[in-house]
Amino acid sequence: MRSFTGRSPGRLGQRVPGLASSLRERWTGAGRKARAVWAAGGLSALAVGAVVVAVTTIAAGSPGPGHRHRPVPVVADPDPGQRPQAAFAASAPPAPVLPAAAAPPAPPPPAVAASPAVRPHELFGFAPYWTLDRQASFDVGHLTTVAYFGLEIGKDATLVRSGPEWTGFESQALADLVNRAHAAGARVVLTAKAFDPAVIQALVTDPAVPGRLAGELAEVAAGRNLDGVNIDVEGTDGNQRDAFSTLVGALSHQLHAAHPTWQVTVDTYVGSATNPQSFFDVAGLARSADALFVMAYDMYGGGAASPNSPLTGYQPNVSDAVAAYSAAASPGKVILGLPFYGYDWATVDDSPASRAVGGPRPITWAAIRASGWAARWDAAAQSPWASYQLGGRWHEAYYDDAQSLGAKAAVASAAHLRGVGVWALGMDGGDPSLLEALAAGGVPKSPGQKGVTPVTPPPSPQPGSAQPAPGAGGGGQSPALGGPTQPPPSQAKPPPPTTSSSTTSTTGPPPPTLPIPTTPTTVQCKAVLC
Repeated sequence: MRSFTGRSPGRLGQRVPGLASSLRERWTGAGRKARAVWAAGGLSALAVGAVVVAVTTIAAGSPGPGHRHRPVPVVADPDPGQRPQAAFAASAPPAPVLPAAAAPPAPPPPAVAASPAVRPHELFGFAPYWTLDRQASFDVGHLTTVAYFGLEIGKDATLVRSGPEWTGFESQALADLVNRAHAAGARVVLTAKAFDPAVIQALVTDPAVPGRLAGELAEVAAGRNLDGVNIDVEGTDGNQRDAFSTLVGALSHQLHAAHPTWQVTVDTYVGSATNPQSFFDVAGLARSADALFVMAYDMYGGGAASPNSPLTGYQPNVSDAVAAYSAAASPGKVILGLPFYGYDWATVDDSPASRAVGGPRPITWAAIRASGWAARWDAAAQSPWASYQLGGRWHEAYYDDAQSLGAKAAVASAAHLRGVGVWALGMDGGDPSLLEALAAGGVPKSPGQKGVTPVTPPPSPQPGSAQPAPGAGGGGQSPALGGPTQPPPSQAKPPPPTTSSSTTSTTGPPPPTLPIPTTPTTVQCKAVLC
């Protein structure tokens, strides 16, 4: 086994002259180790690889006779502190004040109740309890499934009926969202979540859990006229793999027996399909669940600024995940989850993938769009990024916009996945371009229509061209993050990818021209969740 402490160019650079030197080993930070060994990719890897070349224009031509498929690396499960949705739940902002519902939502109309558990082209969006106060801005017309995130599973396998999650579940805001989604033809499901290792251990060892938890989920979800359940149990112990698959199989069987038209989905890690030691047995779960929601984000490293959800070029990446999941499970069982947020680092300078001296701190598309930062392009990752100065310190933010999301949606579509998904609704600030890009599958709409940004990358600048931030000043806080950064232990700077220092991009809706504040900006909640 070859062990990696960060992302590597892999063999992509061997096929594209000059590209290997443009990619850099990425530090993982926070103790996370992305261990990789080369495994056979299979036919799906070739199909997805061809799509990536077509969409990203990284390489031209086709492989010659005798060409071996590029192997897909094995990626370890994340450390407990970097589990994708668990990290969000741990740092959730104060819950909005939400009035209780006057009545439960109306039952789903016959068209929704009679529809397949998962649609031919899913667009699955999570609605966290802390964004329910802006649910009126959620574009349910583009969605096929809305998942309320969510209710905590207790150690006794009952749902926790207290706290902000339960308040949100019983709120008028959620009732209104359910009614709007049903009217638009979308399902609404309840996310049941467990992140505490002690709770997860109890769930996978107590033989009474399946019956008790299935009864709880059926009662609570049906009481609000919902249409299924999403299971978000983010374990990190590979020894629990078989027991968790057995639990999901029992839950799915009992829920479908009680409600045959319900949808049952499970959230999984981006590297689980290639990792036989992962908490998630992808093949086993795919046999039980209607679909798997692959959390294809939080792939960043802690020692240097880096992409959150790279399409290609880094390890791990979305293209490899699509190939691996397509081989491990039927593509029709896979929903590719994508982010409406990114990460911000304090860095030593504004060079691409600069060494981090603080962060990462999460930041939503809404905050990025309002910042006025000039977008740059990481051609290896097919991802936008920005640099700016604040308090005499450089910052870099890597994120996703309509262009990068559309490119990933195109790869998912070409691989015939069940669909794509979003973490999370409310992080887009009401900007419709992100959902439109996902709904269009990365294909721009016809001229004159309200369309999405094409997936062609912006041009690269001349070597050495600088990208200064629009303003600099004191205060020592990021305008989008609302707090000082804490420097991690010193680490060596990885070589920056020369192909990433692209010029200003016009991807997505243009942000307002706003100067970077010279004094701390007051925010109402943490940027990752706002």
